[in-house]
Amino acid sequence: NNIASDGMKRLAAALKVNQSVQELHMGENCMGNDGAKSFADALTANTALQMISLYGNNIGDEGAQCLATSFKENQNLRVIWLHENKIGNDGAQSLVDALQCNHVIEKLFLLGNRITNRSVENEIQDLLADFAGRKRQAQDAQRVLAAEQQEEDAIVSSNDNGGDTTAKDEEIA
Repeated sequence: NNIASDGMKRLAAALKVNQSVQELHMGENCMGNDGAKSFADALTANTALQMISLYGNNIGDEGAQCLATSFKENQNLRVIWLHENKIGNDGAQSLVDALQCNHVIEKLFLLGNRITNRSVENEIQDLLADFAGRKRQAQDAQRVLAAEQQEEDAIVSSNDNGGDTTAKDEEIA
């Protein structure tokens, strides 16, 4: 296809508004870091994509870092193919950070990159293997937020009544 970074910019603009595409296969399109940046920008707005394949696109650390930032915000992606790119240790560390924030990514394929730090590779594998734990952690956090919101709503409701029970007392009497 060879749409390169300019074509990726146009596609990214469309992805920001198109909320129906769930899978996107963009392998071997020479998008490079610039195309990855555009794609990452689109991912922050897109809530439909669940699987992306960006293999063989000459994406390096800079592009991986941009994508990782978008993975922190996009809580819909489940499967990400980034194999056969030029991602090194810095880009891989950014992906670790993203996985720690994103509790819905189930699979992340990185074979054939330039990652030499085995501890970063192992951390990625451990985080992916603990998908159930990450998901449970996210659900627990949502429950806590919901309970806090209910408590805040109750306080606001109490304050709206002004704490004045005189009117209610007069009704009862």
